[in-house]
Formats: sequence, structure tokens, C-alpha cells
Amino acid sequence: MGRSFLHLTQCLLIVSVALTGAHAWADTPGAVPTQDRPYVSSGQIRFYIDTSGFRAAEGLTYQEVYFLLPGDQLSFQPEAGGGYTATFTVEWCVRGAEGDTLQYRRLMRRTQTDSIGPGRTQAEASAVLDLFSVTLKPGDYLLTVAVRDTFS
Repeated sequence: MGRSFLHLTQCLLIVSVALTGAHAWADTPGAVPTQDRPYVSSGQIRFYIDTSGFRAAEGLTYQEVYFLLPGDQLSFQPEAGGGYTATFTVEWCVRGAEGDTLQYRRLMRRTQTDSIGPGRTQAEASAVLDLFSVTLKPGDYLLTVAVRDTFS
């Protein structure tokens, strides 16, 4: 089982995770984590990334990336028929050890809620949970995830 590390960039709205084989380690570069926690983004929009690797056919690793975005940070717009909608983009990129892009996706996401106000916060009403996956050969990889709110 390989080790990898988390590198939180200082860039706006981005989290980077280094992947090796089936594991991603947190805390400091090259260190084995003291606690098993999701990675937290830096920047104005806070989101969380967690990973899990599974043995795939022919020595490959099926890597899942779990994404959680509390909705209270998004700009909601009222809908004509009632309720509120927020739209945002999620970009994720997997790069090899030499910096070559192995997979890139830019996804437009929407979340809706019926109400914003007392008794129900935007985060409770509209937290976004998503899953991305990639199959990788043994080696070192860097995963970068960026979130951008469409209406802010």
C-alpha cells in the first residue's frame, strides 16, 4: 500500500490531493495521518474531499473521490415557481507524476431548496454530496478540485 499526502494550495477555492495507489494521506506532505479526516479546501468556498481506493483488475486501482459542499456558501436565486436554486461548477483534474493531465472534468451542478430562513439553513437544505471516480495504474498522482459559484 502506497502513501500519499495532502497539499492544500493557497489558490482560491482549490483543494489538491496527492494519490498513490489506493490511499491518500492527510496532515502534512509525506506524513502518515494521525486521524482519518477528509481534506478541507482553502479559499472562500469551503468543501470537503475524501478518497477511497479499491483493487481493480490487472493491478489497477479504482479510486473514488467523495465531495461534500455545504450549501450555505452558495448564492441562491429565487425561482419563478417558488424555492431557490444555486448553480456552481466543479472542476477536477488528475495529473501524473510528470504533470501530464490524465483526466479532466468540468461539471455544472445545481442544488435547490424550498426555503431559506428560520428553522432550516441553506446548508441543511442544500448540501451537495457527489462522487467522482478514476481508474489508475500504480504510481503517484495529483488530484486538484476547484469550485466556483456561478452567481457570485
